[in-house]
Amino acid sequence: MSTPGTPVPALVAALATAAVVAVIVEALVFASPEPLTPKMLFKLLADEPKDDVQAALDALVAGGRWHFALPGTPRGEV
Repeated sequence: MSTPGTPVPALVAALATAAVVAVIVEALVFASPEPLTPKMLFKLLADEPKDDVQAALDALVAGGRWHFALPGTPRGEV
């Protein structure tokens, strides 16, 4: 299903890109020896759409996976 005015191949490409960004964000968060701030993630993934990076980070937080951060980490950091 596509949104009006959006070609199907473009929509599929955008969804694929967002999925890849989500996997990369998750890998960075869990592989990092220290908590990563959203600002750090945006800098690391500067070539990716900021909205995709934020959406991936929001999904991790919403999924309850943020508790893997080090104790004492402010809620704004993962």
